[in-house]
Amino acid sequence: MRHAHPGRMEGTNSDMYGQTTRRVSRVLAGGVAGAALGLGALVTVPGTAAAAPGAFEQWTPDDGDVVYTVPFDVCAIRWTVVGGRGGGADDGDGGFVRSGYAGGVVASTAVAGGQQFFVQAGARGEDRQDGVASSGGRSGEQLSGGDAPSGGAGGGGASIVRDGGSVSAAPLLVGAGSGGAGYSGSEGGDGGEAGGTATDITIGPASATGGEGGTSAAPGAGGTATTAAFFTHAGNGEAATGMVGGIAATDAGGGGGGYQGGGGGASNRHDTGSFRGTGGGGGANYVAPALTASFNGTPEYPHDYGTVVAEPTTCTAPPVPALDSVTRAGEDSVVLAISPGPDNGVGASGYEYSTDGGRTWTALTVTGSGSSLAGTVTGPVPGQPLTFVVRAVAGVEHSAASNSRDLTVPAPNAPGAPRGVTATAERAQVEVSWQAPSSGAAVDHYVVTLSPGGQTCTTTGLTCLFGATAGTAYTATVVAVSGDDVTGPEAHSGRTATAASPVVPVEAPTTDLTLTTDEGLITTAAPGQEITVIGTGFLPFSTATIVIYSDPIVLGTVVTDADGDFSKPVTVPTDLAPGQHSLVASGIAPDGTERFLRMDVTVAADGVATVGTAADGTATVGTATVAAASTPGTGGTLAFTGAEPMVPALLGAGALVGGGVLLLLGRRRRTAQD
Repeated sequence: MRHAHPGRMEGTNSDMYGQTTRRVSRVLAGGVAGAALGLGALVTVPGTAAAAPGAFEQWTPDDGDVVYTVPFDVCAIRWTVVGGRGGGADDGDGGFVRSGYAGGVVASTAVAGGQQFFVQAGARGEDRQDGVASSGGRSGEQLSGGDAPSGGAGGGGASIVRDGGSVSAAPLLVGAGSGGAGYSGSEGGDGGEAGGTATDITIGPASATGGEGGTSAAPGAGGTATTAAFFTHAGNGEAATGMVGGIAATDAGGGGGGYQGGGGGASNRHDTGSFRGTGGGGGANYVAPALTASFNGTPEYPHDYGTVVAEPTTCTAPPVPALDSVTRAGEDSVVLAISPGPDNGVGASGYEYSTDGGRTWTALTVTGSGSSLAGTVTGPVPGQPLTFVVRAVAGVEHSAASNSRDLTVPAPNAPGAPRGVTATAERAQVEVSWQAPSSGAAVDHYVVTLSPGGQTCTTTGLTCLFGATAGTAYTATVVAVSGDDVTGPEAHSGRTATAASPVVPVEAPTTDLTLTTDEGLITTAAPGQEITVIGTGFLPFSTATIVIYSDPIVLGTVVTDADGDFSKPVTVPTDLAPGQHSLVASGIAPDGTERFLRMDVTVAADGVATVGTAADGTATVGTATVAAASTPGTGGTLAFTGAEPMVPALLGAGALVGGGVLLLLGRRRRTAQD
C-alpha cells in the first residue's frame, strides 16, 4: 500500500513531521512515550499493564550508538525494533511522493544481569533537495540508508540491536529502513521480512526500474534504465553493500538499510530536461536463528524515525530444593540426593552445589525424575570434612541455598562407619548404642557426640550414657577411630530422643545420701525462706528435681554440671505447715539408676508458749506448736500438733503459776498481821 502526502513538502523534515528531532529515550512504562509507540494492530509497546514490571527503555536516532547493560534483576527482554523511513520527493505536479513504510520485528530473549547490547536506532532519509544530494538515514552513528546524489530522497536507516557491547558484535535483531522516493512519482519500497521493490516508471518509449529490495540472504540490486530517442541520459542505481542501501541514480531514491540493504533506484532524463526517477528498494529485517519473532514484517508505524524498545521481565527464582542426603559412592565420589522444592511455576533447568558456604557454585549433573534426583560429585579430599548445599537454576536465575549436609570421605586407612546408631531416651538421660563397622581399618575407640549441647563420650565399648535436659530432643553422631588416630566417616542416629523428667516419689524416699546447702547441713527453716541446696554425684548434664515433703511439692529443677553437681536456690512455701519436712533432690546417677539426696528440716512454729491471768484472777496457759527433727534415713514424720507432747509443759507451767499464787497469798497475810 502506498501513502501519498496530501501537500507539497515545505521546510525541513522535522518541520513536516515534528518527530525526528524529539528525544524520547529512557521513558518509564506508562509515561508519555510508552503507550504512544503503537505499531498498528500488530506491534505495540505496552504501558503499565504490560507483563514486564517496572521501566522499559526506548532509543531513537538522537541517542546515537548506545550500550545497554541489563539490570541484575532482569531475566528476559522483549525487543521492539523498527527502522527509519526513506525521504520523500516532489511528484513533478506540485504533489508529494512519500517513501514506503519501514520494517519492524518483535522478539524476546533470555538475558543475564550485566549482559550488554549495542543499540543503533535508524534515522529517516533526507527528503529530495533540488540540485543538492540527500543523505540516507544512519543506524546510530553508522552509514545505513543509501544516498541520493541529486534530485532524489535518501533511504531510511535500519534499527539494529547487536548481541554484545560494541559495534562489531553480531546483529541480533534488525528492523529495516524503507527506500527513498524518486522525483516525479515513484515511492520507495517497504522494509520488511523481505524488502519491497520500488515502483517502475515509463517515459514514452523509455523506462526505469525501481531498486530491488534486500532479502535475508542477499542485498538488493540497483534499478536499471533503458533509453530511447530523446531519453539519452539514463542512470542505473547501485546495488546495496551488505547492510547499507544502494546509492541512487540522479532523481532516484536511495535504498533502505537492513540486514541486507535495498538497491538504489534508476532514472531517465529527456534531452530537454524532463526528469523521472524511481524509488529505492526496501531493506530486509533480521531475527537471529536462536530467537522466535512474534512479529516480523512491515508495521504501519506512525513515525518517520526508527526506534528500539526494550521491555524487561523481572526474574522469578525457581523453588528451593531439599538436600535429602549425602552418601559416599566410592573412594573419591559422593552422591547428593535432591528433592525439588514446591512448584511455583518456574521449572529448574539444572542444579549446582557448593562446599564453601555458597561463595562459589559448581554445576551438578542430575539424574532421575520427579521428587527423586541424584547428582554425583567427584574429587573430595579423603579425611576432609565437607558441608554440601545445593540450589536450583532456571535460565540466569537461581534459588536460595538448600539445607546443608555434612560428610567426610574417609582416608584409605580409616575405619568404616559404625552401624545401627540409636539414641534411646529415659528419665534425664539418653543412651546411644551402635554396632561395629563392617569394613575399614581396625577400631581402637569410638567418639560419640550428642546434639544439642555437644557432649562427647570416648569409649572402647558400643554404648554411651549421656545426661539430658528433660523435654529436649537429641540426636547422636558416632565415629570410629583407628590406632593411628585416623577418624572414619560419621554415622547418625536415625531419630531424635526426648528425655523425661526425673521421678517424683509420692513419699519422701529412704536414703542415706545427704542433701546439703551453701551454709552446710541445716535442721530448721522458716516459711518463705530461700535456701540454696547443693547436690553431688549425679549424671553430668542431667536434670535433677528439688521436692519438699510431706505432700510432695516441686520447688524447681536444675541441670547438673560436667561433674554431675548442682547448686540451686529454692524457697520454702509460705503456707507450709510447721513441723518436720524433708527436702529431696531426685535425679539420675552416672550408671543410669535413680539417685536421691535428702535433708530433713523442722519448720518453726509462728507462736510460743504464753502465761497470762484471767479476769477472775485465775492463771491461764497458752499453747504453742512444737516438733522434733528426725534423722536422715528414718523415713520422716509429719508435722504434729496434738495434746500429748504438751502435758509436761503444762504441768511445769501449772507449778510455776501455783507457786506464784502461794507466794502472793503469804505476802498478803504478813501484811495483814503487821
